[in-house]
Amino acid sequence: MEYSSKKITLVNSINGFTLVELIVTLAVGAILLTIVIPSFTVLFQNSQILTQRQSLQTTIAFSRDEAVRRSTPVSVCGSSNQTVCDGSWQNGWIVFTDSDKNGVRKLGERILQVSEAVLPNTLKYINQNNKNYVSFDSLGFLQKQLAGTFIFCDSRSGKNGIGININQNGRSQVVNKLVCP
Repeated sequence: MEYSSKKITLVNSINGFTLVELIVTLAVGAILLTIVIPSFTVLFQNSQILTQRQSLQTTIAFSRDEAVRRSTPVSVCGSSNQTVCDGSWQNGWIVFTDSDKNGVRKLGERILQVSEAVLPNTLKYINQNNKNYVSFDSLGFLQKQLAGTFIFCDSRSGKNGIGININQNGRSQVVNKLVCP
């Protein structure tokens, strides 16, 4: 029998973490999470309110387009039950043909679009005539001096509100940093 004269070495090193390394890593991770999570909360709130604003802005554009396309007045109003106008914008809104141009849906006036609630945020429409609806004539202009601003606010106060300003020509534009009540 022949024996080799090669030296045999054993590998005694084991790859892994020590308990101290693991605890330090977890502590650093916990500290980073406490810093990052509040930022995600603000990011989530901003994203939610922006999505709601875009939804209403799309509805306003749809209403204006439908008024021109159908050659008849079309209105948008706040509605808590998505069938009758009650001025409760944060509970949702409806778009309907408004043959008598009064911003109140009656039997025979067709609902064109329904939108769900924007809770937990608040939504208000402020205009000079204190009307709770937006109505476009057959040319796409606002009716009855209804120019105003929709204001979206959430649980934060201060200048965290965003809005949609609608001018008398029926055009809408985004307004940022509105004061929330």
